Amino acid sequence: MALAIRFDQLIQDGIVEDQGEIARLGHVTPARLSQIMGMLSLAPDIQEAILFLPRVDKGRDRVTERDVRRITRSLGWDEQRGNWKTPKRGLAKTITLTSPVVTVAPIMPAVSAGKSLFNDRNDPVGQTCN
Repeated sequence: MALAIRFDQLIQDGIVEDQGEIARLGHVTPARLSQIMGMLSLAPDIQEAILFLPRVDKGRDRVTERDVRRITRSLGWDEQRGNWKTPKRGLAKTITLTSPVVTVAPIMPAVSAGKSLFNDRNDPVGQTCN
């Protein structure tokens, strides 16, 4: 989720031209980048819930990108919320939706032409994600 927000901000600010450029810089396929960017279509409260999931230091994440990708297939926010609450792999127990609206502060990494969007740990530049 954080990557989708970051990448969208890079495009909005004109740091990169489009998703294709991000895919090239990140060494991923355009299709994979589209999957990541698809998270921007999630209901704001689901986006917030994903961003505030607890960090997992051992074991598997209770919510995976694949789980979230399944939810992005629904365009209606009410349907997405219903899918989020569906007890698949503990999604409903992991975090509940509380806020109908979320405000995300813009994140501005220092990315210049020819540099990767990732540091050596594959975290977005300047940001550690859960």
